[in-house]
Amino acid sequence: MVTMKDVAEKAKVSRATVSRVLSGHPSISPETRNNVMYWVKKLKYQPNKVAQSLAGNKTYIIGVSIPNLSNPFFSEIVNAVEAEATRVGYSIIIATHGSNLHRESNIINTFFMRRVDAIIAIPVDYAASKKALMRFEIPIISVTKKIENLDSVLVSHDKGVEEIVKHFVSLGHYNIGYIGRVASEKFLYLQQSAKILGATITQVIELKTSVAIDESSTVTSSIKETGLNCTAIFAHNDIAACDAIRSLNSLAYHVPKDVVVAGFDNTILASKMDPQLTSIAQPTAEIGKYCVDIAVDKINGLAAEVAQIEVEPRLVVRASTASSILK
Repeated sequence: MVTMKDVAEKAKVSRATVSRVLSGHPSISPETRNNVMYWVKKLKYQPNKVAQSLAGNKTYIIGVSIPNLSNPFFSEIVNAVEAEATRVGYSIIIATHGSNLHRESNIINTFFMRRVDAIIAIPVDYAASKKALMRFEIPIISVTKKIENLDSVLVSHDKGVEEIVKHFVSLGHYNIGYIGRVASEKFLYLQQSAKILGATITQVIELKTSVAIDESSTVTSSIKETGLNCTAIFAHNDIAACDAIRSLNSLAYHVPKDVVVAGFDNTILASKMDPQLTSIAQPTAEIGKYCVDIAVDKINGLAAEVAQIEVEPRLVVRASTASSILK
């Protein structure tokens, strides 16, 4: 069966562009429309007419639900979604749930009452959020978390954490510390990668949350109590890494001479810190584009299957891990 992806590849355009051509969106140039329709006819592509008929009366608004705007990673996701949505003729409404399930549920209700055409969400919880998100029959795209039977776009966190551990080991660091939420999948992946690569988790400092609040005092207190029992620290995001470096500096530990530090997300914080932070980059522009492409496809009834897209992370090495290789 010919799919919309096949048409897009032949026409050398995005799936969202094919979707807009077939729905008669005014943003499409005559040249692009003719090109796409040529391949639609050439390939004998048959869109889902029933689903398309249900896609009428659109508002051209997409709701975006995120934990907060203070974490630069979430802000970058919103910027990427808004840029792509604007490009294809949509607007967005942003709401923050603060990692609170009740607030998230209220946001979803409000979006539905505002008659948004789709929702792009960074959910609070896998199971509980799914229940709230799937109450209404509109397209829902989960970001950062893969949820069964729900369209999802995320970075392969396991591969990202593995890259961090490989980097530490390549520098001779086998005693690794972790700063972040122990319930996070990243901690599980850290344990798995350390075991495979012959490293050991020798220190764990648990933080209360992943949002942008100052938890350097928590890190400082923990290290004061137990000492520094590692030569490399992985922080579950750049905010936690920033707290770690501040704490280490206050305790007269030098980064990267005494201990190397790496974060996750590669936000603007990574290049602004001193020393600049080694971090795993999540391609936010790519994530935003995928989310909007899926939303527009589903809005226009041009895709029935559940999309589960994982994009590749990238290790960005900076001064925070620039110590000489341990012997």
